[in-house]
Amino acid sequence: MEEQQKEKTGQDSLTPITVGDVSIDEEAAALSKGKGWTIVSAVVVLAVCFVGAGMFLKSADEKSAYREAGQTLNGLKKRQFDRFWGCALESVDLRDIKSNADLMAQIENRSRAGASRYGRAVRERCVEILEEIESSLDVIQVPGELKPQVDTMKKSTSQLRDGWREYIAYISDPDVIYDETKARSYLEKIALGWYGFSKEHAVLNKILQKRLQ
Repeated sequence: MEEQQKEKTGQDSLTPITVGDVSIDEEAAALSKGKGWTIVSAVVVLAVCFVGAGMFLKSADEKSAYREAGQTLNGLKKRQFDRFWGCALESVDLRDIKSNADLMAQIENRSRAGASRYGRAVRERCVEILEEIESSLDVIQVPGELKPQVDTMKKSTSQLRDGWREYIAYISDPDVIYDETKARSYLEKIALGWYGFSKEHAVLNKILQKRLQ
């Protein structure tokens, strides 16, 4: 009877029940700890996934911005800058113009053939295209990395426009006999504008090529 009472007392006590060498409380704690690590691991995996997805989307957005800028700027060069030169140097393959000297020679050849007539044709048919280029470069949105090139292209266009206006005023004056030495200062200004725009456009495309690989 006494042994049965001791046995009952032992079962009703607060002493943890053990299974083998591990108590049930210890086993529960271990399970709880394991679940905790599982939750932490899941949270870490989700965080990494979200960060990875965010970086992927950011990269995709950046590429899209560079691609759109490239399409706009290359379209502007083809439809406006090249169109201006196709107008001012009619019948010339622009790919043959490889230097400032080439450009100046082509303009001079046309001026010798009829300075006043040539000046009037460029003023009436071509110069407004340069104004279109400046207006387009004023409003175009590009990634910050491309902004220095766009700013230089705009500055070069302005220089080109001013050079042509000065040159046209000179060769259109009926009282002026065309003088190559005097005309050279105007032609050099025009050539510098052409070179500055062309150079920065080439640099811009190298940046685009790198960014869109």
